[in-house]
Amino acid sequence: MGRPFMSWLFVRQAGNFDRTRRPVRRRSKRDYRFEALEVRTLMAADLLNVDQSQYATEHFLVQFREGISPSAILGTSIAGATVSRQVSSDGWYQATLNSNANLSSALQAFQNLTSVALVTPDFRVSVTATPNDTNFASQWALENNGAGGVADADIDASQAWNYGTSSSVVVAVIDTGIDYNHVDLASNIWTNTDEVAGNGIDDDRNGYVDDTRGWNFVSDTNNPMDDNGHGTHVAGTIGAVGNNGLGISGVAWNVKLMALKFLDGNGSGMLSDAVSAIDYARVNGAKIINASWGGGGFTTALQSAIQRFQNAGGVFVAAAGNEGRNNATTASYPANYSGVISVAASTASDTLASFSNFGTNVEIAAPGQSILSTIPGNRYASYSGTSMASPHVAGALALLWGQSPGLTATQLVSLITTHADPVLLNRTTHGRLNVGRAAAALAGNNETNPNVDTTSPYVSGAVFNRVAGGIASIDVTFSEAVRATTMVSSAFQVTGPGGTIAITSVALVTGNTWRISFANQTAAGNYTLSVLPTITDNAGNLLDQDRDAVAGEATQDRYTTSFALPPTTSTERSYTRTGPIALQDATWTRVGTTSVAIDVPDSFTISDLNVNVSIDHAYVSDLRLRLIAPDGTSVLLVNRRGGSRDNVRVTFDDEAATSIATTSGNLEGSFRPERALSAFDGKNATGRWFLEIVDAARLDAGRLNSVQLQFAGSNTNAAAVSPLSPTVSWLPAWASAVLEEWQRRLWG
Repeated sequence: MGRPFMSWLFVRQAGNFDRTRRPVRRRSKRDYRFEALEVRTLMAADLLNVDQSQYATEHFLVQFREGISPSAILGTSIAGATVSRQVSSDGWYQATLNSNANLSSALQAFQNLTSVALVTPDFRVSVTATPNDTNFASQWALENNGAGGVADADIDASQAWNYGTSSSVVVAVIDTGIDYNHVDLASNIWTNTDEVAGNGIDDDRNGYVDDTRGWNFVSDTNNPMDDNGHGTHVAGTIGAVGNNGLGISGVAWNVKLMALKFLDGNGSGMLSDAVSAIDYARVNGAKIINASWGGGGFTTALQSAIQRFQNAGGVFVAAAGNEGRNNATTASYPANYSGVISVAASTASDTLASFSNFGTNVEIAAPGQSILSTIPGNRYASYSGTSMASPHVAGALALLWGQSPGLTATQLVSLITTHADPVLLNRTTHGRLNVGRAAAALAGNNETNPNVDTTSPYVSGAVFNRVAGGIASIDVTFSEAVRATTMVSSAFQVTGPGGTIAITSVALVTGNTWRISFANQTAAGNYTLSVLPTITDNAGNLLDQDRDAVAGEATQDRYTTSFALPPTTSTERSYTRTGPIALQDATWTRVGTTSVAIDVPDSFTISDLNVNVSIDHAYVSDLRLRLIAPDGTSVLLVNRRGGSRDNVRVTFDDEAATSIATTSGNLEGSFRPERALSAFDGKNATGRWFLEIVDAARLDAGRLNSVQLQFAGSNTNAAAVSPLSPTVSWLPAWASAVLEEWQRRLWG
């Protein structure tokens, strides 16, 4: 018996997303034509991981300063903790808590000792699930160390593998076939156990004879061998055997790859064969389909086949296309069919690949440029295209489904979309794939308690509070409420021109804002605050400042900001407007403009002005910020800098060492603005100031956390003002809002 007879007749349309390949040979007029979506570049052919989300609660580590003898240390008891043993030759000791002692209090007490250099919880460590595949270091998409791109511009596969590497999920690769003999794929090829090989009988009665590995719909045979290379490359990204000491690793180390060939050796195929392949995958147990191809227009036949697969509980993943266009305005199929997970291509620098399609109906991005994977003949090569992005998502879905087989398709898709990294949100709906974050969230929820809090806090802003002559405190705002017992002075480090500054108190101000206080510092120069990642929220989640789902990393999750104190003048005042204030997003027809008022009730002549701004916003190069004085003078602070990075945590200061116009990194720290703030020098400060925030691109939401104006002036008789004085309003709220809008229109 052969395959089921298909009696449909379709109008053929050519489609080819691959810019580098020659025109394909025309076939009969019976069908649409589909093409592989890739660009090719051939390539010449046990660590410990600190799990800082868990640490010992019965003891901690303390390092004493040089010169302290062991005999003077061992047996010392403070705050319910006793120094019990030496753990290294460079002064580190273990301190054991009594049964009723508090870890945070003990850490604080030991840190306050002059004989102590450092204290730290004793974090647990575990073996990292990093594969021993010989070319794994070249797979930047799985783990990116920054070579040739941006560190962490990857899917965090190593973090996901800590929760499991195997999956019995069947992934149908509907493509040019698979080299099922490839040494890095052979053991992961799906086998139809209901079929007896070579007996010429359709044992499982599925309409296909001896289909032990899948089916070749081009030649109508049981041999889906790849004669092009595209399908084998896609299959390797999804599920090349991991940790086998050779080649590469797939996203899922152990998975079942069903080879369904409908594209010929030139990468061209027919709609009827695509429909038959989808139905084959559904009937024979595939849970995920990867479709790295596109072409033709809308057709009910293909849409219906995809819907049948989805109705059976499957997930259909498709490449968004390689024409560099907006799929929301010019549809690409099958990516644009309802319910399909459409995937754009990202680069090693976390930008959208120049060839990649994008749009509001593109669900997610994944690495798709210079992707190393398997090709026929036990070889490996680097290809680029949305064809290479799509299998990263298919592999991630397979990996997560293997870790949690009880998930529905809807829950699985929601898991990867809600835990995507917040980059490329102006080009896709959900951002860039992060399977590590999704796996961590899945492990925390454990499928039984979806209400478990697995979201880590982060510092959303910090303001250095000025008093007459200097700085005496810093207000730190977190993204959520943090646990009070972890808000100890040892969790913060403040330095100034004279070195380390002793912290006198850490106290809650309001909401999620805490004040770090110290003796008034009047020396001119740079002051720096560091917030260590030992702080947790009330659920015990450590800080995750870089938001990569790996909390408590000593370097990546340490928050640092700085402030330059100018030479002492006769008058120094600060005026702050706090949020959160939602920012207006752009539409198709206009930019989004938000004007935030900061009232200065005091009369004095400005001799210096610094501006602190804290904004949460994805893709900060959407933003343009301008400060407008009461007399209408305006200064452009930043004009669409920072690329695809997130959030603004900047002190604009004419005396800063770096100009914001030259930075290519995160918008964090002190920068000289686009235009000098000295334009305000000599003016009277009194009146209503505006920070104008313009969002010039659609799709990204944002909020202003705070803006602070820090003045130096010449009028010593001006009334004192609290560093955190609220916005002054001498009108009712409704009248003040009207006035603010009128002033914005007049000056903006």
